Amino acid sequence: MIEPYGANLALEIALAAPERVSSLWLMGCDAGAARAGGPDLAAGLEATPDAIVEFLAEIVVRPADHAASAAFKAMAHRVGAPAGAAQARALASRDDIWSRLGELRMPALILSGDEDPIAPPACGQQLAQAMHHARFELMRDCGHLPALEQPARAAALFRTFLSEPSRHPHCAG
Repeated sequence: MIEPYGANLALEIALAAPERVSSLWLMGCDAGAARAGGPDLAAGLEATPDAIVEFLAEIVVRPADHAASAAFKAMAHRVGAPAGAAQARALASRDDIWSRLGELRMPALILSGDEDPIAPPACGQQLAQAMHHARFELMRDCGHLPALEQPARAAALFRTFLSEPSRHPHCAG
């Protein structure tokens, strides 16, 4: 199973140093441990990086969104196969952190695409319920990468989140 990376890294940082994280914006996130039985992305990225990037592009964005697919492929190639393989290895060894989410007190915006096959909307809803100050937003006609597939809408939701009074440290409970 392919898993999200950036959001999981953000959660790990927030749990390790909550005093240094004022808020979280999480997209396509699953706080569970890596699932067994998926493809070995690290080995694939090392052996056939172009084929794996093509494979991932078909999963992380909706098939009809050719522009987002092209943008994803360009980003993946800029990151490069060695960095991608390192990320895949980190994901494959991550722990389940669902039980620790209640420790997080900072405001959080959780975005999920309604067509995300990697971290389905139910994961986002559960994440928002497990955290004290989280808000869940479902993005229609969207896959795993809301900021890439619907950048204007994702940015508008984030701007609104940043402007909310409850997001400011002196107001958070």
